[in-house]
Order: sequence, then C-alpha cells, then structure tokens
Amino acid sequence: MGINVIGHIPFALSTEYIIESGQNLIAHSEEVMKAARGDYSKENIDYLAGIIAESKILISPTLVTSRNIISTFDNLEEKLKAAEIQYLHPMSLGIRAFINNMYLSMPEENRQWIRQGFEQFQLPFIKALYDAGVMIKGQYFSKEDIQNELDNISEHYTAIK
Repeated sequence: MGINVIGHIPFALSTEYIIESGQNLIAHSEEVMKAARGDYSKENIDYLAGIIAESKILISPTLVTSRNIISTFDNLEEKLKAAEIQYLHPMSLGIRAFINNMYLSMPEENRQWIRQGFEQFQLPFIKALYDAGVMIKGQYFSKEDIQNELDNISEHYTAIK
C-alpha cells in the first residue's frame, strides 16, 4: 500500500518480528532495549545494530528524552526551576506533569533499570548503529543537545578503552 509504518516494539514482540513485519521506523531506542530482555552484551548490541542496518529501518535514538527522564529522578525541583520551563505552552506543562508523575512514582529498582539501560544499552547501541551506517532520526532540541550527546558517547567509549 506504500504506507510508512512508524511505531514501538510491543512487549510481546521481538525486534526481529518488527523488522520482518516491514515497520519503517522504531520510535525509540529504549524500545529495542526492552525487547533485548536484559541482554546488554556487546554481542547482542552488535547483532541488533546489524539486523537493523541490514533492514534499512530508521530509528529515533531518544537519548535526550532518556537523559531528561533520568535527571528528573535525580533533581526534579531543579528541573522545574529551569528558565525554559517557565515559557512552555500550558499543554506542554500538562504533558511534562504527566511524565513526571509517571516516572516519579516508579519504584527505585525500576528507576535503576532505566538508568542502567541508558548507560549499558542505549549509548553503546546508538554508537553501534552509527558505526553500521544506520540512519538515526534525530529528536534533538538544539545544537547543544546534539553536541552534548556526541560528547557523551565519545566519553562513554573513551572510558571503556
């Protein structure tokens, strides 16, 4: 039919199933992380990056959003005082409040799972995708966001070596 399909990876499905079904874009890199079911090994990350590269599927890294969620765990009060929050459209504030309530009520062990997934899966996975030539669909908000993520990924890999 020629209709592009953009979406998530439902918990009951695998990354392989989504690729085989013809989906054109995976909405968030943490969707692949969840589908990895805790296997954050380099072999699995490279495997997943490889099959995504081979399929030509696009992916949104969602690194900025993940980092913001994690920083909300650490310092909500400071986040809410930020100058940019003062100028958000009221609807955006409602969405932000919903997200904050959803994540702040989360048990600490679940918060740690999100943090570990970001550090141990999302960052190396996005790097592996980039190295494999995958078109990464950006969701950055400024040039600073892009530079911060590139610096962070570089620091992450320098620390490993």
